[in-house]
Amino acid sequence: MSELQGVARQKVQASRVEEFKQLAAQCMEIVRTKDIGTLQYEVYVNDDESEFIVLERFKDSAALIQHSANLGELGEKFAIASTSGELLGAPSTELRESLAGSPVRLFKPFLSSERVEGRPKTGNMEAQTAFVYTIYVMASPERVWQGLTDPDLMRGYWRHQKAGPKTFLSDWKKGSTYDMAHGRVGLVVSDPDQVILESDPYDRLAYTWHTMTSAWAAAVGMDEATAALWRAEPRSKVAFDIADVGHGTTKLTVTHDGFAPGSAVLPAISEGWPAVLSSLKTLLETGSS
Repeated sequence: MSELQGVARQKVQASRVEEFKQLAAQCMEIVRTKDIGTLQYEVYVNDDESEFIVLERFKDSAALIQHSANLGELGEKFAIASTSGELLGAPSTELRESLAGSPVRLFKPFLSSERVEGRPKTGNMEAQTAFVYTIYVMASPERVWQGLTDPDLMRGYWRHQKAGPKTFLSDWKKGSTYDMAHGRVGLVVSDPDQVILESDPYDRLAYTWHTMTSAWAAAVGMDEATAALWRAEPRSKVAFDIADVGHGTTKLTVTHDGFAPGSAVLPAISEGWPAVLSSLKTLLETGSS
């Protein structure tokens, strides 16, 4: 597991609170516009504004190193606060060395907890059954929803290197089915089990994952033996949670779950989703991907 989570605690003197807020705003802008592998960056403050907590999540060690480089001299200005914190995960040797002598304490993975059908389920970090990814997009919730449901927009950011643009075709009503298509190669996958599970415009969208037919496997360049192994797994489901966080920015979280421990599909989608969502972010913010 390469993902890292960070908690930074910063105590600020009353006379420097406004200066600290300005630095935090500049840092947030860098995260939104320059960072690629920063999955979460949230700042909290207590009632008297004497203490701030920053929650961070990074795709891997390289993403955290890039984040630090993007901050550059701005990061040094946070010396106006008394800072301590923790880094949770398995950082690379390079990152460990860069943190030596810093006030950051390291904690390695031990146990995790997730909810399966409403019940808590515990296990070690090597028995993952879900993938969760958060990205911040400088667009309205309505525009993000459109990006997730409009085939014309999908073609602009959701692409397979062999099969070409990927689209999901539906009326997006709860209980409806959908077709998954790769128009460039003439592939359409239809199945009554491809169902819209939840549809709350601008807030939440969920559906079962598409069927992995033999025609699909051929189109994406997958051998039939691997495709058969993937088809033998339980059908997974994906959910998108959309939240307006202000300042023209929307928080988009994808949760792809329903996998069994040791799934062969989960590692593949874990590689694919960050690329898809980063491309969506670029398209909605710049008009091209």
